[in-house]
Amino acid sequence: MSKHEDNREKQNDKETASHCSSPNSVEQLRIQLQNVEKVLRTSEEKSLNLIEILKKSRSDFLAIFDSVPAIIWYRDRDGKILRANQCAADSVGVGVRELVGKNYYELVPVDAERSHQQDVEVIVSGWPLQGVLQEFKMADGVIRWMVEDRIPLRDKAGKVIGVMVFSQDVTEKKLAKERLIQAKKEIEIRNEQLSVAAQQSKKLAEHASRSNLAKSEILASSSHDLRTPMNAIIGFAELLQDTQLDAEQQEYMQTIHKSATSLLSLINDILDFTKIEVGKLNIQIISCGLSAFIQDIRSMMEPGIIQKGLDFNIQIDSRLPKTFFTDPIRLRQCMVNLIGNAMKFTSSGSISLFVKPERRRARSCIRFDVEDTGIGIPKDKQRRIFQSYSQAEDTTEKTYGGTGLGLTITQKLVDLLGGHISVVSKPGKGSVFSIVLPLVDSVSSDVFDPDAELQMSQSDESRKICRGHILVTEANLPSQLTMNLLLRRVGLSVEIASNPQQLYEKAAASEFDIIIVDLMGDEEQDIPVIEKLRALKKDVSIIAIAPCDLELMKKTLVAGCNKYLTKPVSRRQLYETIFELMRQAAFEKKLKSITLINDKAEKQTPEDEFQPQEPFEIIEETFEPEELVKLLLLLIEELPSTFDGDAMDQIAEVIDVISKVSVFCDNQEYRDKIKEIKEHFKSNLSNEKKNKEMLSQLEQICREVYNCCEKKIV
Repeated sequence: MSKHEDNREKQNDKETASHCSSPNSVEQLRIQLQNVEKVLRTSEEKSLNLIEILKKSRSDFLAIFDSVPAIIWYRDRDGKILRANQCAADSVGVGVRELVGKNYYELVPVDAERSHQQDVEVIVSGWPLQGVLQEFKMADGVIRWMVEDRIPLRDKAGKVIGVMVFSQDVTEKKLAKERLIQAKKEIEIRNEQLSVAAQQSKKLAEHASRSNLAKSEILASSSHDLRTPMNAIIGFAELLQDTQLDAEQQEYMQTIHKSATSLLSLINDILDFTKIEVGKLNIQIISCGLSAFIQDIRSMMEPGIIQKGLDFNIQIDSRLPKTFFTDPIRLRQCMVNLIGNAMKFTSSGSISLFVKPERRRARSCIRFDVEDTGIGIPKDKQRRIFQSYSQAEDTTEKTYGGTGLGLTITQKLVDLLGGHISVVSKPGKGSVFSIVLPLVDSVSSDVFDPDAELQMSQSDESRKICRGHILVTEANLPSQLTMNLLLRRVGLSVEIASNPQQLYEKAAASEFDIIIVDLMGDEEQDIPVIEKLRALKKDVSIIAIAPCDLELMKKTLVAGCNKYLTKPVSRRQLYETIFELMRQAAFEKKLKSITLINDKAEKQTPEDEFQPQEPFEIIEETFEPEELVKLLLLLIEELPSTFDGDAMDQIAEVIDVISKVSVFCDNQEYRDKIKEIKEHFKSNLSNEKKNKEMLSQLEQICREVYNCCEKKIV
């Protein structure tokens, strides 16, 4: 170092000493010292805080470590316990602190060999061993099941220094699983037992069902045998009532008739219910005339209602179509049941039938309401009345009689018809039973005219006297006598056949106006009888009397019957059917005698030929104008579509009838046109084009005349 530099350094030391020794320098040092102390205190506080945090974290960790519901062991390579939680201590019955440093294999000698092998496997491989199910004996001697996971325990350098063992108690789960397995086995055994029992029950049920079905089928098939004696009793009772009896005898006969009618009603209810049960009650939906249907109901029910001193009202909504689709036999049975119930429970006042259209769920329906002024039904009993063999009150059967099947049958029939039945009633005021059915009207768009359609044709006694020869087939002797007396009473001569063979023999030997055949209700036996009888007698009217079966009715009509009457048949129904068929036969016979082209017609002038009054007088003594109009409609439908020689007779018949019917239209233009068509077919048959034109005009004029006459007459 140079002399100059040495001097300079000494000078600096002097300046420094001068500064330190100054008051300002001391103060600065003191401030610096305070700052350092402050920093030290802050650092100390932070250190203490960190220590507290670490203590708390350790405490929290230990709390969590001890509270984990699993056994946790930290062991070195030799099995020395480095750490254990409370669950681990509890499992061996030693305190946590006492465990540390002990050898696990010595502490738990029973499990030592297995544990040592698995520990070594994890330590050597460096891979965890998880999900091992082990049985473990606790300190209290209880056997527990554990799922163990072994994980390698590593130092900071990553070297494996031991194992961490986590053991979770799954004893309850294992026992639950075992119980579940046992329960499943027991269920399987029970199911097998139940299956055997079910098979046995099924066999017993099938046997019972077959027995019940056999009983029901026997009952259903025996309807003829059950009804026939009752029909004879009722028939003879009616005949005896018409004889000279004193007051006491008349009372006896009325009692017999009433009891027999009640018994027949009971038989009918039971048989119908049985048929429904065995599925033998078929529903056949066909086109049904509303006027004819309501008229039938009125003719059946009105006499009994009037006899009881009640009023019978029928109101038909004019918006209804003239025809609709239903099963008329089953619907009539429903209406008869409801009106019959109304009669039974109404002692004074009236019974009314209302028929009107209704909309339900955007669908057209027809509604039949049967309203009475009878005893009514409590609201809590209104459901009960539709149950089998049930009535509203226990005393009802004793007071009014009945089986309690009528409404049950009605409800089932309405269900089969796709409808709904309901009741609104108030005790002491009366009831309204309502049937709502889907309304599907037939092709005709005409609406119902209640004033024109519901006029009862009142016939006097003289109309019930007629002449004719009737053949009756009836195997039952009482029924033979009843039928014989009923028919002879109105002037008919009667022959009886007891079996089909006698029927064929008598039908072939004599001429008859009508043949009445009593059928058993068995298609295989009944249909061949009708077919053979029709082959023997092609022009004789045949009336079948059989059980209520629409399918059988259709087949008998196809086989050749003219009419089908369901049992039981009333006198009025039988007489009206016979009179109708005999008038129809006489009408056809007269019609065949009227020809358009004959010698007399050739000699007449055109003016004579087309005076409508003269030909009409030939048949007016026997037939009413309505029948001619209906005959015209039938002939229009049967007009030939093309002309040939074979169609001449048919065309002549149409022209003849249209000539007679046109008088009711009072339209000279119609008569002139008919005359023109007639003249053409008499002379100009060679022009085929003209023939077709005239045939078309004939059909047109027929329809116009029919429409005109229908408004004035039908």
